[in-house]
Amino acid sequence: MAFTGITPKKEAEPKVKGNPTPKSETHLNSHKVIDRSGNELEMSFEEGNEFIRCTHRSGAGFTIAPDGSVKIVSQNGKMEFEIKGEGQLHVTGKYDVIVDGDATFKVEGNAHWQVNGDMETNVKGNATFNAQNMNMNVSEQLEMTPKTMKMTVGDDAHMSTGGDFQMGAAGTMKLGSVSSSVSVKAKTSMKVEAGTTMLTESKSGMQIIDRSGIDLNP
Repeated sequence: MAFTGITPKKEAEPKVKGNPTPKSETHLNSHKVIDRSGNELEMSFEEGNEFIRCTHRSGAGFTIAPDGSVKIVSQNGKMEFEIKGEGQLHVTGKYDVIVDGDATFKVEGNAHWQVNGDMETNVKGNATFNAQNMNMNVSEQLEMTPKTMKMTVGDDAHMSTGGDFQMGAAGTMKLGSVSSSVSVKAKTSMKVEAGTTMLTESKSGMQIIDRSGIDLNP
């Protein structure tokens, strides 16, 4: 038995923000597709100007240029890369990283930096290094030229050289201990020289011991 006089209800198409009509344009040397949301995919077949461009409606996207270079643009200030396994970045030419804001590098395990050429680090502000233990091995020369320098050691300190050791100051130089004694010892000879006057002062007593004899006017 057939029913008459009843028209089936037509389902309303879902409303989509952006471009309500998808577009597809094909020209002699290019093809471009725009969906209802405004996302675009464009390809150029023109000789010498072959490229692929994929653009999200927000403006984010990527472009593969005719020379094979790739440009990725992220809008709204966020881009994430997640690698579940091992990863490697190999750059055969020059590589620059520019961060306009702050940057944080966090390594949960060990980190190793290897530079086969020279390395220079410039910090316009303050620099702080915190480590439980720190070892510095320099095979040739170590040079430091600060304007002022302060070194504080909470426990003992030891400094030794395999060759000569020289310490000097253009101004006044003081060597002393605030709580204990000072010992200066030479295995062979010792020379103390002053350009003008020399003062030796003791608040309790003084002893000069020489096993062979003292010559005050050699």
